[in-house]
Amino acid sequence: MGIVVCVKAVYDPEEVRVHKRTMTLLIEGLHLKLNPLDKYAVEAALKLKEKWKTSVTALSIGPEEAEDVLRRTLAMGVNKAYLVTDESIKDHDPFLTAYLLSKAIKKLGDFDLVVCGEKSIDWENRQVGPQIAAFLQIPLLHRVDNIELGNGKVRVREVFDGEALWVESPLPAAITIIKGGNKPRFPSPWNISKAYRKMRVEKWGLKDLGLSREELKAKTVTKVRRQFIFERKRETKLMVEEAEAASDKLISHLNKLLEEI
Repeated sequence: MGIVVCVKAVYDPEEVRVHKRTMTLLIEGLHLKLNPLDKYAVEAALKLKEKWKTSVTALSIGPEEAEDVLRRTLAMGVNKAYLVTDESIKDHDPFLTAYLLSKAIKKLGDFDLVVCGEKSIDWENRQVGPQIAAFLQIPLLHRVDNIELGNGKVRVREVFDGEALWVESPLPAAITIIKGGNKPRFPSPWNISKAYRKMRVEKWGLKDLGLSREELKAKTVTKVRRQFIFERKRETKLMVEEAEAASDKLISHLNKLLEEI
């Protein structure tokens, strides 16, 4: 049995600033960190590793600096780590991210589970895990906080709006993890030293995945029109009208607000 856990290197949103004139993100001097929910995904994978004596591989897409984040997963107990990095994928959208991760997972070979955090704290798209499942054509188990394996199947507890449901699926499958009972472990000093001094992070470029930069451009489907600093404004507007007239005015007012965004 093999488990692939997909992780993302992110900047802390509390530390990122926006240039007031160009509206670009100011990240110079900031350090990448392991996406918080991905820590829970790593912990879930390691719990399965300990019980079923399987191997866990960490996989990420990002700049060269993301290597440090993968070393943290090695310190936690992951067996191998791979980083897909290339200048042309610096600003990748969720669709492209899922596509690249799925290509890398196929290159890794035999796997039974793909585990991801439900979302990242930078863009919070919640799209990568489901799209990986679609690209790999495997079942998706979403918003999971408990995993059980046995008899070639996976049984998980999915949580939506405070309601929990146990679901069973054949393997292989993809799982997105939420915060649950599995508190991420803190690696020991010995494991941290081992991860940085003795273990290797394998790096793949586009050619290793059989891709070209032209193909990458065609896979980028999200266009960012502009970035801006959100300013919270509160305004109370009272409409004393008949229900139908009031609803028309409300819709018109909301449309105007949307145009201003």
